[in-house]
Amino acid sequence: MSGTTDVVEDTRGFLARRSVRFWERAAAVLLILASVVLVFVHVPKHTAVSPIDEYMYIDYVAKVSSQGVVRTGEGVSEFAREYLACHNVRNVGGWPATHCTPKTIADPNSFPNRGITSADIYTPAYFAVTRVLAEPFILAGADLVSAARLTGMVWLALAAVVLFFALRRLRVPIVFSGSLSLMMVGSSAAFWSNTFISTDAPAMAAGAVALMLGLRARDGRGSIWWFAAATVLAAVLKLQIILPFAAIALFFILERVREVRGRPRPFAAFFRDRLVLVSFGGLVAAVCAQAAWMVIRSAIAVGDAGALVASAAFTPSALAQELFRFLPGMAEGALGPLSTGAAAIIPVGVLMLLVSGGVIGLWGASKGLSTESNIAVSTLIVAVVSAPVLAVVSAVLTGQYIALVPRYGLSLLPLALACAGMLFTPRRALRIPGAVVAVLCYVLVLCIPM
Repeated sequence: MSGTTDVVEDTRGFLARRSVRFWERAAAVLLILASVVLVFVHVPKHTAVSPIDEYMYIDYVAKVSSQGVVRTGEGVSEFAREYLACHNVRNVGGWPATHCTPKTIADPNSFPNRGITSADIYTPAYFAVTRVLAEPFILAGADLVSAARLTGMVWLALAAVVLFFALRRLRVPIVFSGSLSLMMVGSSAAFWSNTFISTDAPAMAAGAVALMLGLRARDGRGSIWWFAAATVLAAVLKLQIILPFAAIALFFILERVREVRGRPRPFAAFFRDRLVLVSFGGLVAAVCAQAAWMVIRSAIAVGDAGALVASAAFTPSALAQELFRFLPGMAEGALGPLSTGAAAIIPVGVLMLLVSGGVIGLWGASKGLSTESNIAVSTLIVAVVSAPVLAVVSAVLTGQYIALVPRYGLSLLPLALACAGMLFTPRRALRIPGAVVAVLCYVLVLCIPM
């Protein structure tokens, strides 16, 4: 009789697990569709160039297949100058219809930065990937710029699906996991980063991948070397998107502190911990990779880089402001909701509440050195400290201080949403309302005007 009961219980457990896997896969497919729809809806509506340096990125994408890199001091191609002159700049304007003439287009001095590129600071990695991913759209009849913009759906879908499964690994219910992932897709940040050509396009994907690889390595389900390799790849794409990898490395330290506290010689354990050593080794390798690119960039330069943005006074007050640059500003995207349109106000507001409330709330509600507390504290420390550090490094390397922008912290958004997911997991009554709010935010972002 007992054997029969065991069989019945095993069968029920198998069916329950099978049902869970079905709904997880269904949610992942829906998130992919949501990402594709968001990008496909907005890209055809873009009649102007994004003010977030898209003009320079259009030039890089156009050149990467023929010359590989753009060099410091190099002039922007006539293709990119014509696109800017004839399409204008979203939210900025400044280009009258008379600017779209062969005479004006042929004169580089009539364009920003005297027609000199500012995209030379980036390795060709993002632009090469974009050019390859754009090829199917070009073959389908899209122009180069539209095709390159459409590639943002790949990064966005990757971010959404990986975040969803990372949340599931943290035992966040399916409804909450799907809702939070959908809020990231239906955000002003996704609109600016993933429907234009932008080096911020891989940012949210980098954050989600860092979280997933870190959790898998901690649980013994994946190699920490994959985490280190992803850290270096992130730095090659864009230096700022290594921030979530730094947060996970700090998380490993806190997890180790929890394990060794009370033992004799606890500090010695850190020098033997594989997760700590390899994760921080990956960060060092990432910084070295970026330093190597700076050496190469300097060696192949053909002139002066110019300056698109005027430097500001590097005062203690300016440095203090940087402390609050990313939290909760990471949820805002490239421009504030009033600049984006009325449809962005609610999604930005909701996401800001989730970001700040999730990180601070989870830290306050969790036991000291628990997994929940460690993730919250790691995210908070990196969000607060990284902006001043980046500002100081930039000022030292370039000789001028330029205030950072909140979108540089965008890669931390998946970690902040993970904090919100863990915080709200016990609140079953919030699951359906949360899903409704996520769908509402997504629909509103779809309605952002051209």
